[in-house]
Amino acid sequence: MILTVSLNPAVDRTAEVDELKPGCVNRLKHVKDYPGGKGINVTRVLRILGADVIATGFTGGYTGKFIEEAVRECGAESAFEETKAPVRTNLNIISADGSVTEILEPGSFIGEEVISRFLVKYEEHLDRADIAVFSGSLPQGVPVDFYGRLISMAKKKNVKTILDCSGEALREGIKACPDLIKPNIKELSDLFGQKTDSMEAVKGLAEMIRQEGVKNVCVSLGEKGLLLDDSDGYHFAEAIKLEPVNTVGCGDAAVAALAYSFDRGDTGEIALKMAVAVSAANTQERESGKFSVQLMDEYLKIVKVNHTIHREV
Repeated sequence: MILTVSLNPAVDRTAEVDELKPGCVNRLKHVKDYPGGKGINVTRVLRILGADVIATGFTGGYTGKFIEEAVRECGAESAFEETKAPVRTNLNIISADGSVTEILEPGSFIGEEVISRFLVKYEEHLDRADIAVFSGSLPQGVPVDFYGRLISMAKKKNVKTILDCSGEALREGIKACPDLIKPNIKELSDLFGQKTDSMEAVKGLAEMIRQEGVKNVCVSLGEKGLLLDDSDGYHFAEAIKLEPVNTVGCGDAAVAALAYSFDRGDTGEIALKMAVAVSAANTQERESGKFSVQLMDEYLKIVKVNHTIHREV
C-alpha cells in the first residue's frame, strides 16, 4: 500500500490561449477544471499503474469535495482531513506554441486543531502503508519542518518515504533523511546556492545530499532527462524526444513511477526507466495525472540508462 500526502491540493483550471500577452486582455478558451496539486497527480498516476493507494492531506469547501470525489473515482481511498476553508484553485494557461504559464494560489490557512487531528489519523494510515509519498508545497499555518516530522513518524514504523517539494520545506525535510527526494535542477541549485551548469556539478551536489543520509537522489534535468544517485552509482536516462501536449505534472508522474517501482523492489535502473517512460506518456495528455499505459510500454522499450560509479566529492 502506498500512502500519498497532499497537504496543499488544488483544483487545476486549464485553459488555452492563442498567445499570452502580459498587461493586456487575454481571452481564454477551452477552460476545464481538473483535480490537481502534486500529491493528487501522484495518486492518480499510481492508480493507473495499478498500485493500492490511500490519499490523505487537507481538503475543504466545494473544491475540496471535487478533489475527494476525483480520488475515489480513480480507485484510491480518500482519507483527507477536512478544513473550513476551500481548496485553492490554480490556473494553467497553455499557449498555441505549447508553452505553459502557471498561476498558483498559496492555499488556505491551516490551524493547529486541524493539524493535530490530521497527525492522529496519519499515524493510523502508516500502519497500512509500505511507502509514503509527500508532494508539494505547505499551506499557510503548517510549520516549515512538517514534512520532516511526518517522515520521522513514518521511519519509526519502517515505512519508506519519498519527498518531492522545494525551498525551505525541502531543506528541512532532508534533515529527516527520507529514502528518496526528487528535486529539479533549479531546486537542487537553490539548496546549495551553487550553479548546476554541468552534469558533474549536478552529480556532486546529489552525492552531497546522499552522504547526509538520503539514500536516493533523483534530479529532474527537464528536457534532458533524469539522473538517479543511489548506492550503485549514478544512473542517467535521457528524456524521450516528443512534441508535448502539456508538461504540467510530468515531475509528479515520475515520482509516482519511482514509488511504484520501489514498492515492487525494482533496481534503481528499472525505476528510472519507469519514471522516464511514464513522464513522457504524461506529456501526451491535456490532463495532468493521466497517461496511456500503451504509450508507457512503448517508451519503456526505448529508454536507455547509462551507469557510472561514484567518485569522491
